[in-house]
Amino acid sequence: IITGPGQGGGPQIRVFNGIGQVENNGFFAYASHLRTGVQVTAADINDDGKDEIITGAGPGGGPQIRAFSADGGVVHNGFFAYDKSFRGGVNVAVGEF
Repeated sequence: IITGPGQGGGPQIRVFNGIGQVENNGFFAYASHLRTGVQVTAADINDDGKDEIITGAGPGGGPQIRAFSADGGVVHNGFFAYDKSFRGGVNVAVGEF
């Protein structure tokens, strides 16, 4: 289970096991002072057999997409899904096409 706060919250990601126990101490997907919230999804994007956490900033943040391991290590420092000046928030989803 992966959580990220909605708009107004900081971009802190937390990972829990199936019974609600914390699996990590949390990490910030973006600068900790931001209050845009963060959208999250998960998928194995680097074919290592483990899901990565993919994030997008909420409304007010830039449209940067980033990917992390479950412990918060950066897997992919990201890209901008839209023009860097866009501040409408980014929802993220993953699929194989």
